[in-house]
Amino acid sequence: MCSNAGFQARLEEGKRYESYVCEYLKDHGIDAVCPEDTSQTIQEFTRTNQDVLLGDGKVLEVKSRRSTCVFTGPEDFPYDTVFVDTTRGWERKDVKPFAYVIVSQDTGAMVWIDGSTRDQWGEEKIYDKYLGYPSRTLTADKGLLKPIDELVEILTPPKRRNRRKGR
Repeated sequence: MCSNAGFQARLEEGKRYESYVCEYLKDHGIDAVCPEDTSQTIQEFTRTNQDVLLGDGKVLEVKSRRSTCVFTGPEDFPYDTVFVDTTRGWERKDVKPFAYVIVSQDTGAMVWIDGSTRDQWGEEKIYDKYLGYPSRTLTADKGLLKPIDELVEILTPPKRRNRRKGR
């Protein structure tokens, strides 16, 4: 596994939220796993890591937000834009995420943004306090955020969806 201690600490924190999302999806009947990472370098991790892997091969990327970004759903997301990913992280991924799930660490609420909206995202240069230098970051208008229930509905197999609706 990667040796950078700061990176490892962030990775461990991220794994907690990946598991949180994965368990939520499983509780809703969706085939989801958090694959074990075997990367040897940060670069390899950026390229190959998959936070949540769905049974149909789709990948979900999970991002958690601290107390400066408290929300219960898309309607009360506190900023006009949402940080989606680093530009470099997106560009280096072997498999582009189907969706990004954003978790409020304070409320446990989840929202998501569809990866297919990439052409509507912008880019900002922000200071990354973890890296210690400015980083190009992909941003999206908060109007692209959707409630987690919509993602569950999209990912629920049709047969299960019909049973959930009482058909």
